[in-house]
Amino acid sequence: MKKIMVLILFIVVSTILKAQNTQIGGPSIGLSPMLLERNVSPGDTFKFELYVDNNNEFETFDFKAFVADVKEKEDGTYKVLKPGTTPYSIAKYVKIDPTEFSVPPKGTKIINVTVSIPRGLVGGLYGVIVVELQPPKSTEEEGALQETAFVYQMTSFLEVTLKGTRQRLEAFCDSFEVKLSKDTPYKAYVGDDALVFIAKVANTGNVHVVTHGTLMIQTPDKRTVARMPLGGGRGVIIPDSAVNLISITRRKFPPGKYIARAIIDYGGRRPAIAETTFVIKEKEVEVQETKKIELAKFLVDPQEIEFELMPRSFRSKIIKVINRGDTTVELEAKVLPLEFDVYGDLLPEGERKGSIDWVKVTPSVFKLGPGKSRNVRISVRVPKDANGGYYGDIIFRSKGVESSETGANLLIFVGKEVVKKASLIIKDVKI
Repeated sequence: MKKIMVLILFIVVSTILKAQNTQIGGPSIGLSPMLLERNVSPGDTFKFELYVDNNNEFETFDFKAFVADVKEKEDGTYKVLKPGTTPYSIAKYVKIDPTEFSVPPKGTKIINVTVSIPRGLVGGLYGVIVVELQPPKSTEEEGALQETAFVYQMTSFLEVTLKGTRQRLEAFCDSFEVKLSKDTPYKAYVGDDALVFIAKVANTGNVHVVTHGTLMIQTPDKRTVARMPLGGGRGVIIPDSAVNLISITRRKFPPGKYIARAIIDYGGRRPAIAETTFVIKEKEVEVQETKKIELAKFLVDPQEIEFELMPRSFRSKIIKVINRGDTTVELEAKVLPLEFDVYGDLLPEGERKGSIDWVKVTPSVFKLGPGKSRNVRISVRVPKDANGGYYGDIIFRSKGVESSETGANLLIFVGKEVVKKASLIIKDVKI
């Protein structure tokens, strides 16, 4: 008897994780909930229940349940791995009961899950509980011919954040490219001439991030001609994973050179930002595509600096720039006014007005080797007529056609007494 085992993983795509029950092809069975999120302290224990439904009116089904690790793939789906293979594995802290069971026709089985988090852990822990339908036992007569046995798996994902620990939120744009849809799998849906923007975002921290991407299309003189969402679904990226955030547009741009700017909010003080250029050619809809290259990965610590000064005074502080990448990067620093658009995003450099020329960054241009860090001095020399609040944006940008940037917010308060006030005014409400 020859059997071919075909494994079908019913991985939960991020856009449907809110569903509470799933029906899969073949046997009419379901598992809920499909996602469990918890924010607990190290040393805590919590319990919950999973429900396995058999909606078949006549057959009893046998199941096996187990805990596994999970890895997020570039398309946002998940790959089930052996327990203990990832640094953020929750598998050995999870107990399930029962692990083998049967569910009668129109019946439901409860799986009791206990999660015990030891002390000393930080960040986040992730994994998946797999409920696998066992194939029926075959007789010798049935096995006389070649068989294909389908193994159905249903999954419930665990996302556990450890509160009160050092949660390192770090995300970078690994690469940013522009393609024509004719060269992508999306051709069947949008035709040949749509523009496809792909920003690959890597989570290098120790806890999952929730991304919200924005794509801006600009002319070389920094005039914004289009703005659209980048990515979709829940936007969750677990640690040690990189996911493509994609935006597709059929909009026809006039021939010429353009700058694509990806702004990825992920929960940090500043978004991850990447830029690349592309060219729309004449006569036919054609784009000079960008090359997929690895972008510089660097960060600034701290991401916010505050000064309280008097007129004619001088003070300086040190910030640290860290290269998280594998190659040497050349960085250039500048100070711009801290200005946001109506969406809450930092305005592009060309759209900001004014300057704070009495703030200096030393050095303003430097190279940083892989894994290295460098102290950079921020010096503030206050003019005699300054008073009140001044807000700057210290930007560090990698050099090159494809660039990435990050920085720190600069808050300067000048005067004897600092008064901080805020108000909310709703100017127009449309329903």
